[in-house]
Amino acid sequence: MNKEKQHIQQLIDRYMAAETTQAEESLLADYFCTHHDVPAEWRTFSILFRGLRQGPGGATPQAHAAQVERRRRGRRSNGRRPALPAKRP
Repeated sequence: MNKEKQHIQQLIDRYMAAETTQAEESLLADYFCTHHDVPAEWRTFSILFRGLRQGPGGATPQAHAAQVERRRRGRRSNGRRPALPAKRP
């Protein structure tokens, strides 16, 4: 195993032990978002970190946070309250 992969494995081990810093988790996300030829045993982490980087529905974390904030306030980005769904018969 080369040095880069050894380092990533160490970070994965630390991540699983809940010992990573935010910077180390960002490094893992960067690695898995840019390397598509990861070993089979890392594929789950690849999916995890890509999903964390993209956020729900493929949105960026910033876009998702803004959407959550708008929902919390009960308003759309245009300032109006969301329309109620039509009642079904």
